[in-house]
Amino acid sequence: MLKVHKCKFLSEWLPERVTSLSFNKTGTLLAVGRDDLIEIWDCKTHTKRSISQPKGFNVRSLAWLGDRLFSTGTQGYIHEWDINTLTEFRFYDTYGGPGLQIASNQQQTRLAVSCQDGTVNLYDALEKDLVYVGKLSSALTSPAVCLSWHPNGEQLAVGNLNSISVFGARKKEHLINIQLPPKSEVLSMVFLPDSTIAIGASDGSTQFYDGKLGTPTASFKNHKSMVLAIAATIDGKSVFSSGVDSSICFFSFDEAKKTWMYRSYQRPESRDVYALAIFGDTLVSAGLNLKVIFSSVSKFHLIGIQIGGAHETTLELLPYPQIPSSIVSLAYKSNIVLCKYPWSLELWALYNDNTVVEKEAFSFEAPSKHLLSIKISGKDPAVYSAISPCGKYVAYSTTKSTKLFNISYPGDLENKTKEMKVKTIQLPKSGFSHRMTFTADSSKLILVSYRSVITIFDISTRESQHLDKHIDENIQPVLGFDVSQDGKWLAVGDVSNRIFKYDLEKLEVTKLPNFEAQHTCLKFSPSNLLAITTVKNQLLIFDGSDLTKWTLKNSDKLVTILKECENPLKKRSMSAPLYGISFNPQNKNEVILWSSLKTIKIDLSANLDTNGLLKRKADLNKQEEKPQKTQRVERAVLLAGKALHGEKVAVEKDYYDSSIRVSSYFSGIMLLDFLDSGELVVLERSLNDMAVLLPPPFDRKIFGFS
Repeated sequence: MLKVHKCKFLSEWLPERVTSLSFNKTGTLLAVGRDDLIEIWDCKTHTKRSISQPKGFNVRSLAWLGDRLFSTGTQGYIHEWDINTLTEFRFYDTYGGPGLQIASNQQQTRLAVSCQDGTVNLYDALEKDLVYVGKLSSALTSPAVCLSWHPNGEQLAVGNLNSISVFGARKKEHLINIQLPPKSEVLSMVFLPDSTIAIGASDGSTQFYDGKLGTPTASFKNHKSMVLAIAATIDGKSVFSSGVDSSICFFSFDEAKKTWMYRSYQRPESRDVYALAIFGDTLVSAGLNLKVIFSSVSKFHLIGIQIGGAHETTLELLPYPQIPSSIVSLAYKSNIVLCKYPWSLELWALYNDNTVVEKEAFSFEAPSKHLLSIKISGKDPAVYSAISPCGKYVAYSTTKSTKLFNISYPGDLENKTKEMKVKTIQLPKSGFSHRMTFTADSSKLILVSYRSVITIFDISTRESQHLDKHIDENIQPVLGFDVSQDGKWLAVGDVSNRIFKYDLEKLEVTKLPNFEAQHTCLKFSPSNLLAITTVKNQLLIFDGSDLTKWTLKNSDKLVTILKECENPLKKRSMSAPLYGISFNPQNKNEVILWSSLKTIKIDLSANLDTNGLLKRKADLNKQEEKPQKTQRVERAVLLAGKALHGEKVAVEKDYYDSSIRVSSYFSGIMLLDFLDSGELVVLERSLNDMAVLLPPPFDRKIFGFS
């Protein structure tokens, strides 16, 4: 029986709300703005990179000029970000106080930012610079809450609370002013190709105006509260709006009747929606619900409807870190877990007190004890952290510097007291570190700088060694990163899917063969084989530069098994790629792959068997033949019966045979790794646990409930 330490002491970790969304011009990247964080998602692989902000930065809006990313917020500046080094490239004054919204024209030649003082400031885009070209201002002094460019790039619509102003961008002239109805304030807007201006208002209405004449053409009050976000397709024929009541309403222009019509609504979100974005047939929504949700524009009205044995689904990108070690790490030789918050590092000890609760094939060790809290000084939050296997050294990095500490533990681990001492170890001049890890013997700290230079710091001698043979002009953020147990090999992979393997004794580097799917994680086995997971749920194991025989025989089988384990009747699909690999130190053939939603336990000494899929598929077909109401009743009875006995129900995506076990027993996995003793440590932070800390959703009256 596998002994598991199941922990839930990340009780205060909560991703920030989403405040803005923006596609780049090609639609390959999606920028997601959170209060003090910017995420850049690859829309094809659903992998992300993150840019941390100083405390109180409050990202309000994002915009792209080509592949250059800009943001604005309460600081009163426009910030340009280097999406390769994940650092600030330059900043510019808004000349109007806090920036409320920033937008680029469709031609990608000019940038506009609306400000708290009611003005809109314009900037021309040069190759590596922005040039201030002037200010748009009406007689109104109320804040310029929102703005939108006309697709021709010549006009700009600006929302000043209870009015809309249209400007000529070239001559900076005020063309027309549109007054809104009483008790209605503009909160969001989009300028359509036919010069129609669609706005979301504070009274829950979605309104349409003729941008040339200033006359209202249509108004719909389908929302129960403020409409905070609005977006349109590139042809201007379809408009989507959302806000506090979390419903997304769909409007389209009726060519026959020559008027706007309300079509339908969906509620993929459960809380306030702050941002919408559209590219091609993809509609993205996000807000207080923390997740980023992708829907189809053309099939929006079909979401949740069963067609041909499956549902038209939404795709949810979960807020969990795709590099889990950036949040939590394990000192596997000393039973200590390090949890990183933006402004503190928390150390917890795991130990035994003979209190064991048995469930399924596991026995759970409940006890844990908080050991130490290290406060983060300065204005910059901790971005990355690591703890040595022995537990004596802790390192963390902000966007400005990297720090290393030596922790003294007097007495036995179970009896740690306030006598613990923390001493700072001086590192050579070191800035922002993207990644960091310790060698297995805890003698060296390995850092990767924001420019991908690898530094090996010897803790005892205080000497440093730099590795940069893998770097060329195309600097990319590091994604996969690991050092072998014997300290001889170091593997590093970037977001361009280039994976390099260093021989740290000979200081030689080898580039692994290219493969199509983006890698998500890499890990050395105890025997120095390099295991790699991909966004296609592949497990690739390299022996030197060659794939192992097990990989050649079983990689495709694993993809098939995991694909068949997805439930086609689910109305929502959650994107949770494999981003963790753990080898059992007591069994060299046992490996566990994991994501935030599932674990896959594999026996590498045997080939995968897909015969069990036929029986599983037959069982699911029998279940589908029953009426949906019968399925729900049977499911509810099963859940209730299991709950009475303290058991957890195996769901449809679970799968078991002699060589593989796919399980969704754990939920919201932030850490899964083995201790030296062979015991498993699992740290959970489920979506339901996070939802408890969020503000309650908008109160909607539901038929049949008071």
